[in-house]
Amino acid sequence: MHTDYHPSDYAQAFPEHIYNLYAEIRRKIILSNDTYKLAADAHRRHREFNKDDYIMVHICLDQRYPKHAVKKVICPNHWVLPYSS
Repeated sequence: MHTDYHPSDYAQAFPEHIYNLYAEIRRKIILSNDTYKLAADAHRRHREFNKDDYIMVHICLDQRYPKHAVKKVICPNHWVLPYSS
């Protein structure tokens, strides 16, 4: 039985080609996301609030904010939440 095995040049170059292809795809996705972020940030408005201003905040009560922290339920869509600065 012949023990020397040498894969073809194509077989040796193919994994490197796939790696380079994925690297190029990752680079293009990052570039596209950065371009989208710049466009979205250009339309974002900066807001400053003064002390004692009334504001409405929309918070999704899922795993990021524990349900036991709700102080008072005004109606199914409005809650009074504790605030500490």
